[in-house]
Amino acid sequence: MINRFIFAISVISLSRPDLNPTGPVHESYAVNCLQELATKQFKYIDVQGLQSTIDVDVQLLTIMTTANMTSPAYEIQRNLIKRLNTLLRFNIEVIDDDRREFGVELVTSFYLLVVDGVAAFERKLEVLTQLNSYNSNALFLVYYSNLEKDPKSAASLILEELWEKSINNAIVLVPVSLREFDLYSMRFDLKPSHHCLDSAGVRNLDRCIDGVMKTSKKYYEIKAGKSFKNCTLDVVANKIDPFVISESDGFEISLIKQIGETLNVFFNVTLTGEDSWGMKDEDGRWTDGLGRVYDDDCLGVGNFYVVPEYGKDFSFTNPHFVSDLVWVVPVAQYVPKWRVLTVIFSWYLWILCLVLILTCAGLLKFTSSLSTKESRSYKHFGDDLLVAFQVIITVVAAKPPRSDWTRVVFVALAVFSIVISSVYTSSLINFLTRPQREHQVDSIEGVLNKGWDIGGLPVYESIFNVTEDERSMRIFEIFQSNTSLHVWMTSVANDRDTCTISSDFFINYMLAQQDEVLTDDNGKPKIYILEDKIFSYSVVIVTKSGFPFLDRINHVIGLMSTFGLVKAMALKYTRALDKINAMRDDDNFVQPLSLDHLQGAFSILFMGYSFGFLFFLIEAAIVLIKTKLVPAFIKMKRKKIKPLKA
Repeated sequence: MINRFIFAISVISLSRPDLNPTGPVHESYAVNCLQELATKQFKYIDVQGLQSTIDVDVQLLTIMTTANMTSPAYEIQRNLIKRLNTLLRFNIEVIDDDRREFGVELVTSFYLLVVDGVAAFERKLEVLTQLNSYNSNALFLVYYSNLEKDPKSAASLILEELWEKSINNAIVLVPVSLREFDLYSMRFDLKPSHHCLDSAGVRNLDRCIDGVMKTSKKYYEIKAGKSFKNCTLDVVANKIDPFVISESDGFEISLIKQIGETLNVFFNVTLTGEDSWGMKDEDGRWTDGLGRVYDDDCLGVGNFYVVPEYGKDFSFTNPHFVSDLVWVVPVAQYVPKWRVLTVIFSWYLWILCLVLILTCAGLLKFTSSLSTKESRSYKHFGDDLLVAFQVIITVVAAKPPRSDWTRVVFVALAVFSIVISSVYTSSLINFLTRPQREHQVDSIEGVLNKGWDIGGLPVYESIFNVTEDERSMRIFEIFQSNTSLHVWMTSVANDRDTCTISSDFFINYMLAQQDEVLTDDNGKPKIYILEDKIFSYSVVIVTKSGFPFLDRINHVIGLMSTFGLVKAMALKYTRALDKINAMRDDDNFVQPLSLDHLQGAFSILFMGYSFGFLFFLIEAAIVLIKTKLVPAFIKMKRKKIKPLKA
């Protein structure tokens, strides 16, 4: 079976030939102790540091070593490689300080380092941490080969170096005589009203005599007790409602409060003042909230989810909530009231009425031809069109029907006019009393077709740079980054030509709270969430890689999730989302028909009467000119013309 994780041993030595003693007996005892520790204590763990309950074969053994054969620890190194190789559990890979990556990223689960001094350890550890395979959550076993008067001090120096690099799953073996070796690890002295991570020390775990460990303890278990004794851990909170509303309110604030009560630890919460977690700058330093988490050994809460670029520097708790990442676009605008009357006019309605009038005019022409009396009234086709139009607009016809066939056409046309008038009236009232919106952009394709700006937090940009999908490539090309979520929300709500990405839970909660940026004066949303989700993600608590109490916190989160406490905490805030459907339902804003609603209809009616009166004046002027002015002008001309004499 192919394992997904890697076993790496780095054997480190320094050129110091004055090690005393260097006899084969001492070397044999040292190798026996290291072999027993490596084979019995190393367990298979994953990249998150979760230890398995079963012992499995490890596929790769990486040795970081030196070719200096005069090194005091060289024989121990050489014999240890032979011993481990004979176990047939490892594929041996030998590397040195000049190792270069070959493009294959492997994650190490275990490290074994043999060193002659602290300086050599620091140098080799620096090389180790630059490898792609480096994993601070792995189990470290360090052998310090020098015989010291105070072996505990030497172990303390090495453990402190490991601690500074967030490596706490480590034990150090130091010789105290030719046959005896002491084993040390980091200890946490948790004290009330003190910072939990400031009370670390070194303690003796076990002793190896004649190559055999005195006990069979599990040395890599967390050394903290069941209670944190009310010591303090700092928490950086990113204010993202409703995950973190304030230093004392929010879904995740309730979560860490419960964790604190269970573990008897006090969490000192500080808001970052930012609405994004930050990123790694050109100098390799993390900014904003992640900078605080990394530099100050804080916990981070506030809608944090894992992306690959965080994996090397940070560790994460078990997920405690699932949210969706969604597209956010401007909501369609309301149709202005003066335009509301034009909404119900459509080209097919006009064509239908025109076809009906022409059809009825043709029928009138046909039926009138069946009666000699009727045919006198409908001599021209224009008379038929005029009568059909008068009937459909419920105006008294100047030429009423006389024959039965013509009456049938009149009745059919009158019935249709009643129906169309009723439908028109009811539709008009509906449009006037209910707010009407323009066409809503409801897909990312619609956003691309409109040429809107697309942007969001920098962490979202990488989502569209991992696929050859044509749409994703288009989005990546035009994607704009800004570290402020507030800026993007404001742009979407107000500029109305921008699309951004955000958490579905966050957006809906802010709408339910009628946030002044995302809702208008009537409390109606100014933004619209597309139904197509980008993906769902798990919310976690973030820590610096190698955080020593991660397993303890994970255990509490697991118990809370199992018994439904996390869901109950979230329910307090998810209940607010029930308001969303009511907010989006325009029926809540239906009002009785009033003059204010009818201003559009009155405007069009006034325009109609104005044009009608204008046409009346024009027609009167034309009649006056034709009947008065033109004859008078002709008469005057005739008087001026004198007859010719014969």
